[in-house]
Amino acid sequence: MKTLLLACILLAGICFSFCTRLPVDPCGANLDIDVTAVDLDPYPVPSQGGDLNITITGSLDGGFAGGMLRYTLTYYGITVVQSKLDICDSLAQSSTPCPLPSGPFTITTTRTLPAIPEAGEWKIEAKIIDSAKQEDVACYAVQFTMG
Repeated sequence: MKTLLLACILLAGICFSFCTRLPVDPCGANLDIDVTAVDLDPYPVPSQGGDLNITITGSLDGGFAGGMLRYTLTYYGITVVQSKLDICDSLAQSSTPCPLPSGPFTITTTRTLPAIPEAGEWKIEAKIIDSAKQEDVACYAVQFTMG
């Protein structure tokens, strides 16, 4: 589930055969990180598992040296997972490892997802906590279809 969550957070526009974007909804004060798009390919996210290509686009004010991603994954409004992960450990396998400099960024990564038997409407809400500031610096929510 951590892999699915990271895919969705580093998650908010989705790709069919051609890219289709889903809205990224702010769920709190977004002080330092502005996520403008998350593209997932394939879409809908396959419930049978497999590789998911993820591209996240946005900008940073002041850079990002490290921190935690605290997330909640829901299925039709029912909480399925609440957890956290180290962002820099997760980005180590991406095109943009930590530390991230101030300014625009594009992160590209591929994750292998486990099989999830529940096809349907999912939502992920993620808060980013900057370890240097010891505070939330961003919160975003994305709804997506798993099929």
